[in-house]
Amino acid sequence: MKTEVTEQSPVEQGGMSSNGIPSGNGPRRWWEFWKRRTPDDAAYRRLALQIHHGLPRQEGAPRSVLIVTPSDSRWCARRSLTLASCMAEELKRPVLLIDASDDGEASRLMNAQGMAGLTDFLDDSMQPLTELAMPTSQQSLHFLSRGKSSGRFNASPDVARDLLVRANRHWDFVVVAGGPVLKSAFSLAVAPYAGRVLLLVTENRTHVGDIDRAQHTLVQCGVQNVSLVVSQKG
Repeated sequence: MKTEVTEQSPVEQGGMSSNGIPSGNGPRRWWEFWKRRTPDDAAYRRLALQIHHGLPRQEGAPRSVLIVTPSDSRWCARRSLTLASCMAEELKRPVLLIDASDDGEASRLMNAQGMAGLTDFLDDSMQPLTELAMPTSQQSLHFLSRGKSSGRFNASPDVARDLLVRANRHWDFVVVAGGPVLKSAFSLAVAPYAGRVLLLVTENRTHVGDIDRAQHTLVQCGVQNVSLVVSQKG
């Protein structure tokens, strides 16, 4: 297990910036990408470039990143949004962010709760991902919401891999916001097929026992490459 990032700022508090989701209930509201500049953007930009160079495009191998935490769903969703945004901006290539968490935290931040998305694709895989994914206000970045169904959901490993392969036909990189890995059966199904798995932890906040259990669970699922991303504050 290797450490990728160790210099992040505290978790953002409060609402969105003037560049984020606008107030009101306009029909285009969910298009707006959750975005605010923070001091740790530079660290995630470097991480985006590291992942890009570390995962060259290969025939039949999805270029994808699964982001999970031992237990903190909100932190995982926010950092997934940050990394996907940095990837789209730095690489200037099409990026798809998928909310695969049980609680749909990333969809909540994107104001896309209840929109068709991942669970709808799992119910009917004949639906084109390009029709389910939402464009955002950030160029080159699309978002696939958790979907209309609520509660926990699952998928077979074959379906999880098919999702990544099909997504990579249209997007150069796929970022999956998996949420707490110890509680997410879907994230564990995706994990063996993701090009890189990032385990987010916060110094003096995440329990060592939870980190060990999360790492062990991922290894048991056949994950070969787990990177520990440490935040100094949370």
